[in-house]
Amino acid sequence: MPAHDELQRLVTTLSIDNFHECALKAKALAILRQAPEALDLLKKNHPTEILIQMIICTIGQLDKELDEIIEQNLDNNFIEEREQYIFNALSARRYFHVSSNQVGIFGEILPIEGKIDYDLEGMKKSFVFLQKAWQSAQKLGYPSDVTILMDISCLVYGYFNKFSELCSHLERILIERPNHIEIIRQYIRILFNCEKYKEIIEIIEKLNNLDVDESGIKILSYYHLGKSKQCLELIGKYEHTLLANPRENTSAIFCIGIEIAEATFQKSLAEKYKKIVKTLANGEAFMAIQNFVSASNMNKSRSNEFAQDLYQTYLKLGKPFVIAEQLLSYLDPHNKETAHQVIELAEKVLSVREIRKNSYLDLAQAFFTTERWEEAEKLAEKNIAKGIAVSKWKLVQAAALQNQGKVGIAYKTIEEVINSEDIGREEQEFFISLSLSLGLIDKVVDLLEENLANSTDIKNNILIIRRLIAIYINRPEYGEKLKSAILKYGTLIDQNNCEQEGDYLHLCLLNNPFNNNDDSLDYRQRLEKYIKKFPNSSVLKCVEFNPENGIDGFIETLNQITGVTAEQIELWESNKQKLRKKELPIPFCMRGNFLQNTRDVYTTWLLSKSCKEEELEFKIVHSYHMDKDKFFELIDTCDFILFDETSLLILNELNLLDIFLASLSKFYILQSSFNEINLTAHEPISINNKISISILKSIQNNIEKLQLVEDKEYEVFKYDCISKDKNGLLLTEDLYLSGFIRQHNPNILCANIFNILEFFLYKNILSQDVVFEKVVNCFLLGIVDFNVRFDFLGKIIDYYLCKRGVENYEDTNFKNIFDKLLAERKGYRDKQKIFLDMFGFTNIENLSPNTLLSLISKLLEENSTLDPQKVINTWFIYCGL
Repeated sequence: MPAHDELQRLVTTLSIDNFHECALKAKALAILRQAPEALDLLKKNHPTEILIQMIICTIGQLDKELDEIIEQNLDNNFIEEREQYIFNALSARRYFHVSSNQVGIFGEILPIEGKIDYDLEGMKKSFVFLQKAWQSAQKLGYPSDVTILMDISCLVYGYFNKFSELCSHLERILIERPNHIEIIRQYIRILFNCEKYKEIIEIIEKLNNLDVDESGIKILSYYHLGKSKQCLELIGKYEHTLLANPRENTSAIFCIGIEIAEATFQKSLAEKYKKIVKTLANGEAFMAIQNFVSASNMNKSRSNEFAQDLYQTYLKLGKPFVIAEQLLSYLDPHNKETAHQVIELAEKVLSVREIRKNSYLDLAQAFFTTERWEEAEKLAEKNIAKGIAVSKWKLVQAAALQNQGKVGIAYKTIEEVINSEDIGREEQEFFISLSLSLGLIDKVVDLLEENLANSTDIKNNILIIRRLIAIYINRPEYGEKLKSAILKYGTLIDQNNCEQEGDYLHLCLLNNPFNNNDDSLDYRQRLEKYIKKFPNSSVLKCVEFNPENGIDGFIETLNQITGVTAEQIELWESNKQKLRKKELPIPFCMRGNFLQNTRDVYTTWLLSKSCKEEELEFKIVHSYHMDKDKFFELIDTCDFILFDETSLLILNELNLLDIFLASLSKFYILQSSFNEINLTAHEPISINNKISISILKSIQNNIEKLQLVEDKEYEVFKYDCISKDKNGLLLTEDLYLSGFIRQHNPNILCANIFNILEFFLYKNILSQDVVFEKVVNCFLLGIVDFNVRFDFLGKIIDYYLCKRGVENYEDTNFKNIFDKLLAERKGYRDKQKIFLDMFGFTNIENLSPNTLLSLISKLLEENSTLDPQKVINTWFIYCGL
């Protein structure tokens, strides 16, 4: 650095017209802490010389001005490669300085892994600029001043775990300049971080004088290579250097010396090093670490016990960072107790520096073990943003999302990387399982078949083939593959395993996969053997039926197979009668648990559309029709919109489910409800699967919006899984379900199909003609006690009856609505009340006289003794006419 007087002389004597002299003059001013004047000088006299302006800003710490210059020149295609090199190098330095919270290269010594509070976006920019700078440096033949890139390169490339990329440049330099001291000094630090100890030993000998860090690296490299004798000699050789300027690992090095000295019976040397360690910072903590490592190496079966002893020491010593750092990698993140400790120790380390990739994966696993899904998701997002092991972290992210019920986003997340070159078996397995759980079976056929072709493990092959059978069985185009897969499955399974053998025989019974008589004979022999060996099997059971016993005998035999008792039949009959009398408020989705003929909600739904009016056990008692403005507000603002089975069924029946789901930002379904949809959709022999396939397809079309609510712990009433303090909207047609929900959580509001149809009108998603046609279709379904607001009913009346040319309501589709609503009322007073209420919201003056008479005639159909004129007068008075 020139003396102050020399700098003043340069400022006084150098010309401003000549660029080189002006640049030197500006540098002198900047060093003299007159950087603003220097920058003004350059801008006035040489405004296009951007790079020297950046250098002055860097020297004089003119951060704002430097940021402006960088921003203005991001798209500047510098003619000279040297200019590109300097611009990118200075820009990288600036962004790193900002991203490291203004400590950067001017402040404290930074950890090579970086710190948790770094600005990620700024670090990304610094990384991109550095990559460009190194590319330019390579084109320039790595100029002598390439060392200016080294100090931040180690820190930036280390932060993004990209040392291999940086090393490729350093190795090229060292091929041409094998004794380049500055490069070697940085290179050995990178090699040590990458645990390449053999390479360190080979190259470090080129350094004549080692500083304290390099001495430690050399000693520890010999130790990690198992060269204990040389390691101990080096500790003695560099003892003075280590103690003159102690580093964080100095105590650890002398603890290693104690370990080796004791192992080689050098008691006095061991005692000497013990005394040294006691004088150093965290000496006791390092001694505890060394004792733990030695004990674990001596008795690996007790390593977990020793780890817990060290954890207790960690607590006793006030939670020193050095123990947290060392112990973190020794604890099992899969164990619930130690998972909490992993999280605690990781937080301690992260308060000082970033942790390494494997430790981050352990932390993610610890979050999974302790069911802290949101934290695992955030951890994955961070590492994905850094570009570190993206496919692995996409898997973590998808699993975290899945466990939060966000299965749609989870699927889209893992789907993005499933075709990448570095996809692993774990990622493939997760994608397959998730796809199958969402009913997206076509997505995984190729993967499963490829895995089967590459697998030699019998257990794995059995699992893959069974999955393929489940897919083939629902696809006619896979008919031949299905037969071959079933027969192959039969050759691999254990015939002494009740579940596996029963499953195989059942598949044969349903699909007849036999190619010849030998296959058929083998099946019969195995079936006979199975019946004898497993007479009480729950998988496949055989009983004898005598045709002479007739239909009653057949039913008795069937009940025997299924375990149905006379008491059960009597209970079913009692439940049926109570449901008909509306004494047993069983939600529609649960009828299968209480009735004989409704094994699931889809069977009940089919029965509801074809049964007699008095068979109320199969009907949906209609739920509330919410205020329309409140509903519109909830659709726009509510964070929790839950569909029950009846809402899905009716929207699907009306061909509106896909349209409505597309209009939502996200939606929820109970896990068990979705599982039933998926299972029913893929049943090979089912009268219901067309319905569930259609529902499943609509959900899959909007899969990224789907979130599932876990309800496996709630066996009696699964909707109890909704938290009692949860606010939200339940879309249901079922009054009984609405009632139970209101008792459980009054913060959950309920709405029905008419709210959704009003929403379509409000948003102009469907035309008025289509909406009112769908309203009529609702009244043709298996619903009773329709719940429709009178103001909405008034709009329907206006639409159907107030048109020009309408003379009889029976000539319009409104007949289905009007007749249904009257039929649901038993006495005349009830019929009259709903009649008056519904027409209180319509413009009755627009009704033709003949239409009025047709309506009155229907009202009086069962009460012919009443005077029609009096009824009309009452009606007009009620309407204020």
